[in-house]
Amino acid sequence: MKKSILIALLTLAGASSFAQEFKVKKGEVLLDGKPIAKMSAKVLRQYEISNLDGTNTITAYMRVCENPAPGKAYIEIANEEKKANDLDFAKYSPFNVDRSIIQTLFAKGMITENGIQLEQVNTFLNGEPTGLGEKYGCKQQSAEKAITDALALTIDDNGNVFSKKEKIGYIRMITNNGTTSGAVEKYEVTNLDYKVIGTWYGKFGMVQGYSKALNQEIYTYDGKVFKVEFNNGGNFIGYKMSQDVTAMNIIKKLTGNGYSLGHK
Repeated sequence: MKKSILIALLTLAGASSFAQEFKVKKGEVLLDGKPIAKMSAKVLRQYEISNLDGTNTITAYMRVCENPAPGKAYIEIANEEKKANDLDFAKYSPFNVDRSIIQTLFAKGMITENGIQLEQVNTFLNGEPTGLGEKYGCKQQSAEKAITDALALTIDDNGNVFSKKEKIGYIRMITNNGTTSGAVEKYEVTNLDYKVIGTWYGKFGMVQGYSKALNQEIYTYDGKVFKVEFNNGGNFIGYKMSQDVTAMNIIKKLTGNGYSLGHK
């Protein structure tokens, strides 16, 4: 009899843990009707979440993979220092994206009835990158192309980068022997203030703070990694930076993913 009562109590406890109701109403996150956090979306698919007093703000981006996994969605979580990592939805509804994000954060202990759990958030952000965007093939090629087409990007033979004929930055190629005839080791992209925005590594590139070797990948100043395959097309007779397909693809990948050049 006692055993039956114990089983019944455990069953009820388990059921109640899944019976919690989340709502997002008038900019507040409600758990069983009680406000526990603030949430707003001033930009499409970008959600700012904080404690009720406005502290411990984090940003949740809804990412949607278009090719080759159409409709695959995941969350990118970032803190105020722009440190980010990807997270699968615990439960996803395209009609209630904000609630789906909150349910996922709650399931991971990043938000509780006491608000944002910043220590838990930072543990996740500082952990091993999950790389869901790469895993799901979420290259967002159409969105990137629309952005880069609008920028009308060009590169001259000196490595100056232009948008609509206005100089916005620089790119330089580094080879194993210091000449254009050598094997390409990396490309370095800087803004007009010579701040490095991203570095592309050809093979076995190592960066302090990143545990994996970079192979035909860009490593950005804020720790993001983007794949750009080497392409030696365009330079059939001699080398010209203005005809370097890889260099242009690196610039397009950075600008297409929100990395602006120019002056900061």
